[in-house]
Amino acid sequence: MSDTSPVYHGFRDGNGGVVQVALPFALDALCAEYDEVTARMARRAAPPAFSRDEWGYLLGFMRGSALRAVFTQGFGPASDELDSMPVRIARPRAHVAIWLPNNVSLLGPLTTTLCLLTGAHVRAKAGTGSENLTAHLRDEILENGAGPILTRLWQQNLTVEQFDRHDPRNADWSSAADARIFFGSDAAALSVESLPHKPGTPFFAFADHSSLVWADPAALDDAALTTLLRVFRIYGKAGCTSPQSLVLIDAEPKDAIATANRLKELSDAQTGTNPPVHIASDSFMADQVARANGWHAVRTANGDAVFVAGAPAPEDLPGLMSLSVIAQPREEALATLPDEIQTVGHIADPDRLRDWALSLSASRALRFVPVQQMHHFGPFWDGQPFWRGLFQDLDIRI
Repeated sequence: MSDTSPVYHGFRDGNGGVVQVALPFALDALCAEYDEVTARMARRAAPPAFSRDEWGYLLGFMRGSALRAVFTQGFGPASDELDSMPVRIARPRAHVAIWLPNNVSLLGPLTTTLCLLTGAHVRAKAGTGSENLTAHLRDEILENGAGPILTRLWQQNLTVEQFDRHDPRNADWSSAADARIFFGSDAAALSVESLPHKPGTPFFAFADHSSLVWADPAALDDAALTTLLRVFRIYGKAGCTSPQSLVLIDAEPKDAIATANRLKELSDAQTGTNPPVHIASDSFMADQVARANGWHAVRTANGDAVFVAGAPAPEDLPGLMSLSVIAQPREEALATLPDEIQTVGHIADPDRLRDWALSLSASRALRFVPVQQMHHFGPFWDGQPFWRGLFQDLDIRI
């Protein structure tokens, strides 16, 4: 873990017992260093590798208060009763290997931040087809006056490399890891899982998933639609948490048409620059496919997105920046959820959400969150408390 003597931090589990977490640093000191360096980073423009939204989200993710909350989510409320006999002592697994995806490069900085929070030595394989944002973040932290703990974690404890699936480093990293984390396709997950590894090594696989939004038409004002557009424009339909469609629960087809039209109008009001040629071409194709199928399609003025009402399913509509707007009874919406459903974002009054949540509990959905939180990553993901699994516990009984 580290040559540094462990610093013990107390928490209370659900039964009231004290859990002590051994870290190679004082958590308060680490959080203070993150607050100092992110404050300096916030005073500068977003680096070229990051969009402004990505950079703002990442800086918020690394706030000291947000990082402390990771520990309370994993271990329970903080406790200063370090002289009490603990029921467990949690120790970080020393070496963590991460395989990152090509489509959502921000997962690299986020996952790496969480893994380094344990004090582990982390090896992160960046996707060969994406920008290596993890390396960019490391450089930004170190160039903005990182304190001694952050310097040790991000400079000495972290290795970030890009190589393909045939590279022998895949097997080497897997063999040496005490925990493995994977993002990518189902087939690639099985391939990485089968690599040589120590017996009992945890493997957290986050494979193929899709997401969508359920909305009450009565709650779809311009503010709600603008928030949806902001979320959709980050990755289009590329990410596992990206909305593939907007489902209007218990609505009429005319509501879907009106919503598609309003999304187009709001997009036109927000968008200034022309999109890359491949996005414009892709959106033109989606528009033509929709019209050929008799669906109602509206393309933004600069051609960077298409909103379609009438498509029976998102997979029937091509295009990275094409969003299906579907009107369905709740029972039908539930029955047609994709098998690989991950996140259902919601736009509705609170009094409707409980019934919707109970309905979704019978499905394979893993998250039911406000639409603005669809891309929010955390220590509990896809129904797995993976960050807590980066610790090994000493169970104590007297």
